[in-house]
Amino acid sequence: MAELIDDLEKAGILVHTYIDMKRYLPARDLGKLTVGDVLKVLRNTGDNAISFGDSPHIGPKIRKAQDQFDHALRQLRKVTLKQLVS
Repeated sequence: MAELIDDLEKAGILVHTYIDMKRYLPARDLGKLTVGDVLKVLRNTGDNAISFGDSPHIGPKIRKAQDQFDHALRQLRKVTLKQLVS
């Protein structure tokens, strides 16, 4: 979890603040922060990293799932967090 939060901070998605205790807030306006921004970090963090590249060792079902995920990620880049909470 700490690695994920660190990666979200490095990506400019979260910032931490100290008010009584350490807390995390969005680093940008929710109208400018997209679901795609967050998912991109999640996709590439630690054990969650997904990178098959052009490996000939992956089967067609995995390739199809990866292609579907990539398509969904492209669509979500357009949806802001503000739109989700409105």
